[in-house]
Amino acid sequence: VIFCMPKVHAFHNSLPVVSSNHFASTRKASTWLENKGMANHKQYHAMCRCDNNILDTSSLAKEIQGCKHQQARQRRRRQLQLRWLYIAVSYLSLQMVLWMTVAPATWLLTISPLHSRLVTPIFSYLERTQNILTADLMTKFIHRPLVQCTHILPGALWSLMVPFQLHPTFRKTHRKAHKRMGYIFFACSVLTSMGAGIILAKKLMFEHFFPDLPPFRFPSEPIVIAVALWFVYTAGRAWYAVLWERNIEQHQTWVLRHIASGIRVSLLRLFAMTVAQVLFRPPTPRTAQRAAFGDISKVSCAVCIVVAEYAIRLIRAEKRESNVEWGDARV
Repeated sequence: VIFCMPKVHAFHNSLPVVSSNHFASTRKASTWLENKGMANHKQYHAMCRCDNNILDTSSLAKEIQGCKHQQARQRRRRQLQLRWLYIAVSYLSLQMVLWMTVAPATWLLTISPLHSRLVTPIFSYLERTQNILTADLMTKFIHRPLVQCTHILPGALWSLMVPFQLHPTFRKTHRKAHKRMGYIFFACSVLTSMGAGIILAKKLMFEHFFPDLPPFRFPSEPIVIAVALWFVYTAGRAWYAVLWERNIEQHQTWVLRHIASGIRVSLLRLFAMTVAQVLFRPPTPRTAQRAAFGDISKVSCAVCIVVAEYAIRLIRAEKRESNVEWGDARV
């Protein structure tokens, strides 16, 4: 903001000759504020103090400076929060990639005998210690090549592309790569959804691996089905926003929701390896194993949905503030 006196008087001369209360209540005043780049009437009152059409330049300078520092602090706070959220999502994506390609429940189980021999000690340890992550759950897709090729393998590729698609610098400097990876990304979403449908049809949900226990009072399978449908809907909505509506903001919003609905599986596994290990010390009874896994699944869904909406709110606030102009200077 330029505080030199000629600019201040030029700004003052462009003001409508009306009172402050009348200024805030007319449609013409709202249009004037938008043309001047001020988002609301509070910014107008921060810009000037009208007393018999006399502009108090000292108050103007102090209040503009104060508002400028406050907005700068808020923007730094938002950027820091978005940066930490990006780091968290990148870690969950990397964890998902390693889980599905290296160990333990990878797409190579039963397809590669060498790989199966390498990960067998992990399953033996889980079976021996009666861990919250049972060997049955870890190997539930064994001898299921259709599920491995339509759910696990595309899921690993989907997770690998998440950090690149979310990185703002990568999107700006490599637009063609971002677009091509987007086609692959949504193709993986379709394949993963098909694999999830096969899992549900074959009754491979974790609840079906405890036949000796009475049924859940509040089963988690309907929640998983709802999240899977939300995963499909958000992918389609993001695709429609960018291809037909050409609305980048809506595309980004729905992509964030789509990623949250998919990355919750990685968060579930992280909770199972950390929080559950503290709350349920091995050996864990089978009732506690099933209950803990069900509760972790519900909590991971809720956390991902809430965090995604919070991130969308931060991004919208960042874009809205970046487009606000005070005088001749961009905030």
